[in-house]
Amino acid sequence: MKRFTLFEFRKSILYEDDDLIVCHKPSGLAVQNANPGVTDLESLARTYLKGGYVGLVHRLDQPVEGLVLMAKTPLAAGELSTQLRNGQMVKEYQAVVTAEIDAFAGRSENGGEETFLESFLVWDPRTHCAAQVPEERKGAKKARLAYRILKKRQDVIPDELCLLLAVRLFTGRHHQIRVQLAAAGLPILGDRKYGKAFPGMNQEMGLCATSLCATHPVTGRLLHWECQPLGRSFLLFQDKAVDEE
Repeated sequence: MKRFTLFEFRKSILYEDDDLIVCHKPSGLAVQNANPGVTDLESLARTYLKGGYVGLVHRLDQPVEGLVLMAKTPLAAGELSTQLRNGQMVKEYQAVVTAEIDAFAGRSENGGEETFLESFLVWDPRTHCAAQVPEERKGAKKARLAYRILKKRQDVIPDELCLLLAVRLFTGRHHQIRVQLAAAGLPILGDRKYGKAFPGMNQEMGLCATSLCATHPVTGRLLHWECQPLGRSFLLFQDKAVDEE
């Protein structure tokens, strides 16, 4: 990823008022705690606010692009964090995934309906990876999401389908979408930890937080933000709509 500057941060802002900032984070930019000398989103926001308060309400993995909500006051941060914990903040993603044609043939007919995935995940801080485990495993936490197929292509990778999914997230576990989709036979294109390597395919991770709904922490107004994915993986589906019938 090219260096993300303060000028580009300003352009990435989709909404701002006295209490909130919503921006479209690019793939490759860390939200927080980047290595010394490497720019991260939180630092850029603090510079933009001339040293003002920045409260991170939620995070995205560094390779994931999309909407990030930040609070400009401790009160707003507390209220929004409560919404997140209580499941009142609705987050939706788009994902570009691959699937083996034969394995997927028997479960591809969604008719536009959602498929729900529920499992238990455990996070290993030593490897910075998550894994699906039995419910009784120490440290296991329930993870739940739903996906539906938006578009598909069969002419990109030999013997593989490429699918564009809409994903609704009900819990917020480390690497949840990446792990659960991979375990379901739908690894995200460009995911170097949980995905598959394809010769000649050098893609950014095909995962973007495209929609976010929250209640304003001061006014109580319901707010909804959306963005269009910018990553190279999503270019595969420009003008390639295929309805699931």
